[in-house]
Amino acid sequence: MVKLSRCYEFRVLRGENMSNFFAVGLAVVIGALTSIQSAVNSELGKYIGGVAAALVSFTVGTTTLVVFYLFSGEGGLKGVTRVAPYLLIGGMFGAMFVFGMIKLVPRIGVSSASAGVIAGQLLLAMAIDHFGWFGVAKHSLNWVRGMGALLLLLGVRLMSK
Repeated sequence: MVKLSRCYEFRVLRGENMSNFFAVGLAVVIGALTSIQSAVNSELGKYIGGVAAALVSFTVGTTTLVVFYLFSGEGGLKGVTRVAPYLLIGGMFGAMFVFGMIKLVPRIGVSSASAGVIAGQLLLAMAIDHFGWFGVAKHSLNWVRGMGALLLLLGVRLMSK
């Protein structure tokens, strides 16, 4: 394995020395990139079909992750055999997201599809945070978060008009 762990970029990718402000900014950028991902995957699906487009997307994504892995200096994959099976479902949900967006974007557009996805993500994320599911730190649901969820749902409704 290539070791470039002293490289600042890879320390940031691993979350080292990252401020909360920078982390939220990075999340916004990643969110913006998923809109591009949905648009281009949907267009690709018109040419080769939805499942094939999702497969191409994941093949390119896997190749990208292999490069990140080789340069990151992070632990090994050997431990994957010792984890609880439910910890391996993330890839399945990622595939469902990519395939779903390929099918939804031509029908309702990137913004409406993304608004629905974001609403679903945030509502379940609030429950995960509140109850500490999957081993995450608990962050209690309060009236401010509840109002944020209501406003988000209103925004989804408005985006769907």
